[in-house]
Amino acid sequence: EVIAFFQDRIIVPSEHFQQLERKLQDTDWFDNEMFRKKVVSLELHNFHYLVEGAMKNKVLEALSKTGSESKSLNLTTLLQNYLQFEAVVSLPEIQKRFHHHDLPAVIEQLVAEKLIITGELTESAIEEEICDSDILESLLRIKRKRSRITIHPQPVSKLPLFFFIFHGHFLTLNQAEEKEQVDKKLIDILESLFGFYAPFESWEQEIFPSRLKHYQKAHLDSLFAETDLVWIADKKKSCFALEHETHYFHHPPDTRSDLLAAFEKSKVVSFDSLLEENPGSKGLIEELQKLAKAGIISSRNFQQLRSLNLKIDDMAELGNRSGYSRWRKQRPFQSQWFLLQKEDNSSAIQKDESLKERARQVLQRYGIVSKEILARESRAFSWATLFRTFRILELSGEINAGFYFDGLQGIQFASMPGLRAFQSIDAGTQNNPMYFMHTHDPFYISSLPIENYARIHKNTHVVFLSEKIILCSKKRGQELSLYLPPGSAHIQDALKLFTSLLFRDAEPDKYIRTEIINGKAFQQSEYYEDLVKFGFQKEYKYLALRKKPTP
Repeated sequence: EVIAFFQDRIIVPSEHFQQLERKLQDTDWFDNEMFRKKVVSLELHNFHYLVEGAMKNKVLEALSKTGSESKSLNLTTLLQNYLQFEAVVSLPEIQKRFHHHDLPAVIEQLVAEKLIITGELTESAIEEEICDSDILESLLRIKRKRSRITIHPQPVSKLPLFFFIFHGHFLTLNQAEEKEQVDKKLIDILESLFGFYAPFESWEQEIFPSRLKHYQKAHLDSLFAETDLVWIADKKKSCFALEHETHYFHHPPDTRSDLLAAFEKSKVVSFDSLLEENPGSKGLIEELQKLAKAGIISSRNFQQLRSLNLKIDDMAELGNRSGYSRWRKQRPFQSQWFLLQKEDNSSAIQKDESLKERARQVLQRYGIVSKEILARESRAFSWATLFRTFRILELSGEINAGFYFDGLQGIQFASMPGLRAFQSIDAGTQNNPMYFMHTHDPFYISSLPIENYARIHKNTHVVFLSEKIILCSKKRGQELSLYLPPGSAHIQDALKLFTSLLFRDAEPDKYIRTEIINGKAFQQSEYYEDLVKFGFQKEYKYLALRKKPTP
């Protein structure tokens, strides 16, 4: 053990050497002939220098000269040798041990050559630390190994249930309703969905109502008025972000427009000021729509995003209104507009930090990520863009790599909250939760090899019971597929999907019209009585579910 302690060392801190001497004082180890021939111990400047006996005089001469450039024993060699056996050392400790005016230059050189790493390397660090690169890699490997949890993969069919458990945001159709704190829950939902692009109308018509029973457009309008929340459009899709974080989620393209000159004078421009410089509201609104849909400008009002779906012909020209048209929204684009900021990737460090923030965002969204799970993400959040960053986060111990779901291709990465949710899947299966999704929902991964999965379509909804799909509604209820025995008690809960569609705040359906059930005409279906029991009524060519007064 003593030989191993001294092997390959040039210097040892004097206090360590003295501790060893005290432990071995009752032995004759230091008088051992082999040791005396091999090593001579020289104490100088708080260190014991261990050199071969024949080198003693040369070493003394080299050490006595300040800034010695001795080829066999210079400051660079001594510092590297010291760090190879001391793991992580604070910079003040290094400065205390090595009294040398060349020390900063030597450290800078070793960092440039990637032989040492500097920074706050330990969890309790309060000042800069230094570590040998190979030592740090070994320490990270040890930490990663210790943090690994024994995982037994789950079938990929349980992935939707995992998302339900991980967020806890989805409405549960078969459990008693709890009082919602809508504003707080909406913030939590948006936090997890930052950067995900969905069709304009899907946010308020499908995604929010599947999580908030009492969602109203006023809740989102309130957040836009009281916080830095903004929207970002990309053709016919949009995402949400905080204004100072938009550069993480979007790269505004270069474009030419006469309107952009107004934004060079002021960061925020009002509709009225634009109208003064560009007479004729129709042309102005067309240009605003073009710039907004290209992701170049945005506003601090969600009503403007709702207006992006309006056709120009549906907007009356200002000053040319008569009769009932006077009641229409006069300026659907009236708001404060601003340019979306571009990402500053002028340095490699800034680029790496930006990639880490994106990786953390998708891990906050999904808990566990894989190539298939990220297939619907934008390029900035794609598997190809973030894979290297996931590896870096894994190396640092922030996330774990493994194979969590059978059926997903390749390696998967999990955050710590994601791992906790993964370990709760079996308990979640026992609770048998029932929840629904629209196929535009980010958690509806249509490419998975799961039984009864439907293709993504704007008018398709699915209802899950635990991990199984028990109802699929296409064409807004016109075609139903039920995967339960006729008369099952779960059918009545599953049909509550249509209650949500009828009573949501944004563009509610006037009624649900069902013509086909499991490939048969509704009159011939064995589920006819189940639908009538829920409240569907037979009409000429279909079953209809109409609104009733809310309780």
